[in-house]
Amino acid sequence: MSHFRPRTRATSLRASALALAGSMLAGALLASAPAHADDGAGQDADQGSQTRSTDIVVTANRRAERLIDVPMSITALSQKELDRQGVSSLHDLSRVVPDLVVVEAGPGQNRVFMRGIANGNSLTSLVGVYLDEIPVTGSSLGQPDLQLVDLERVEVLRGPQGTLYGQGSAGGTLRFITAKADPSHASGSMEFTGYDTAHGAFSEKMSGYLNLPLVEDKLAVRVSGTLANIGGWIDQPDAGRKDINDQLMRDVRAKVLFRPVEDLTIEGTVLVHRNDGHGVNVGADKHYDVYYPSGDADAKQSFLDNYTIYNATAKYELGGVQLLSSTSWVDAQRHNVGAAQKIAGIETFLDDTLDTSSFTQEVRLSSTGTGPLHWVVGGFYSNEKLDRDLEVTLYYGGAVLSSPSITHTSSRSISVFGDVNYDLSDRLQLGMGLRYFHDRRRANDETLFQSGTFHSLDPRFYLNYKLTDAIALYANVAKGFRSGGFVGDDDLSTYGPERVWSYEVGTKGALGPVSWDLSGYYSQYQDYQTFVMVSAVYGGVTNAGDARVYGLDASLSIEPVRHLTLSASGNYTHTELTRVDAATITNVKGDPLDFVPKYTLSASAEYRFTLGDALPAFARIDFNQLGKSTITDRSYGLIRYPSDELSLLGARVGIDAGDWKVEVFATNLLGENGLQDPMAAIGLDTRAKPRTIGFTVGKSF
Repeated sequence: MSHFRPRTRATSLRASALALAGSMLAGALLASAPAHADDGAGQDADQGSQTRSTDIVVTANRRAERLIDVPMSITALSQKELDRQGVSSLHDLSRVVPDLVVVEAGPGQNRVFMRGIANGNSLTSLVGVYLDEIPVTGSSLGQPDLQLVDLERVEVLRGPQGTLYGQGSAGGTLRFITAKADPSHASGSMEFTGYDTAHGAFSEKMSGYLNLPLVEDKLAVRVSGTLANIGGWIDQPDAGRKDINDQLMRDVRAKVLFRPVEDLTIEGTVLVHRNDGHGVNVGADKHYDVYYPSGDADAKQSFLDNYTIYNATAKYELGGVQLLSSTSWVDAQRHNVGAAQKIAGIETFLDDTLDTSSFTQEVRLSSTGTGPLHWVVGGFYSNEKLDRDLEVTLYYGGAVLSSPSITHTSSRSISVFGDVNYDLSDRLQLGMGLRYFHDRRRANDETLFQSGTFHSLDPRFYLNYKLTDAIALYANVAKGFRSGGFVGDDDLSTYGPERVWSYEVGTKGALGPVSWDLSGYYSQYQDYQTFVMVSAVYGGVTNAGDARVYGLDASLSIEPVRHLTLSASGNYTHTELTRVDAATITNVKGDPLDFVPKYTLSASAEYRFTLGDALPAFARIDFNQLGKSTITDRSYGLIRYPSDELSLLGARVGIDAGDWKVEVFATNLLGENGLQDPMAAIGLDTRAKPRTIGFTVGKSF
């Protein structure tokens, strides 16, 4: 196909990348002259790498607050913390954040779930994803492959966030806050990472940013980017193909900040992402080989994942009130060839093209004063379109059947929302929010034309009580919502919306060298949407019944001695269907919800020290364990088909002298190669990435 690339391209990239790495390393070593290094000697070792949880500032409630003042369970990670933990992708993030589940198939094909609200059906995601003020949630078929480069922080908001973030946030919200253009001074950084993957090819990645003030304190531009040649590790022996799941990824983000007058700030963002390769990550056996025994043994996989994002955001300070307008356009194309499914002796080969676009406009007013009353009100408009061209080739008993399918869906929605909270005292804060959502949907397969309207009123109630300035108790009651849609049958029937009521209590804080966040939750999941085979060729979605979800998530950090930080986090989640519609053939009462592991656990230890008299250094070890998850579809005879329990061990050692760094790292030291998710039931499973050993060298100015 036209997007295949010759291997010489990767070789050329490797040569130039290695040359650049050599020059960067030389520059970094020259930059470490004693006179300069003395200024920061031991700084990291003395001050530690952790910011106290009471001091972290987040904007989860659409205004800047200390993390301890926000009455919900949140994980906030800075760019430095992401780097130290080796988090470079959405899937990596799920390893270190309790209750976050990412079902991985390949770039642009990750599905995100949170707190047991896990359902890959319908076309709407259950977890909202935001890049700054830009909603980039995408469909349930896959979230955008956002690069975790040049960020201020990542915020993971657990539980329904419909009041402030809309219908795509029934399970929670992910917020990626990028670094802003700074008109006060120039700065930049560049780093090179190279690593070798067992069973696979060598990989190289260059990333960095450049910030340039054009008019002092008024106008600046910031450009960040990533260029990566990612070697594959999956082979297709029958076709004589090796390392087929490779990637050539290019990602550039440009931001402009303009402050024409003191009270007005205008920001523009353009993000261009291009990625292509010879195959995705699904279907490999424990030897990282793929076979098509019933189909075309020489069938060639490929993928293309492109998206472009535009945004303009204006903020105007009106004296105690801020007016914000955010306008966004997202355009994405995805083309996948070769994802094989194997069910009941039938093997399928897919040629799947997905084009999506969305226009969104948000306007909101929020209080910025220091008084006891805080509020935000706003409106949101969205126009989304999704066109899918899917050709399925079926192989069964020597027969070959090819069947095309073209679908067009669209959604036009409007919503109005408000949130208000009041400080009854220095210790107690009460608040509530409300959002009204109206969604007009259309769908057609060029034969059947359907339309429907769905709406919802979603409230939230919360309180926060501070025992001290550094210890808080909180409680939340919130409702989440996901639109209904169309079954796809000749009767032009529809399925209804999903609704989630969630109840949460928790505590967070810090006491001496110890900080924590502990919360328990209970959710009632109504009108669960599931896939069934109906009169349509490929089946459709319908409502299966109700479910309940309850669980506990926790994180703990302690510095028992100077320079040593020990951290642990994890969760336990229980899910089950409590009511099943009589017509449902996929589930019975008591079945667990798909994709939800019973538990996850992560632990880390980081020791900071000084090499000689001038070089701050660190050594870190990370352990992650992922419990089993299942899928159930009794119409196919799949009853709680499980994934494997995974144990992943990684380590990182580095020198971080402020303006330059050198690190060596390793992941999956235990050689874990189990199934990451239960999609092995239909041949779409993925396995943990093999052992990887690499290095990073970087220089900033």
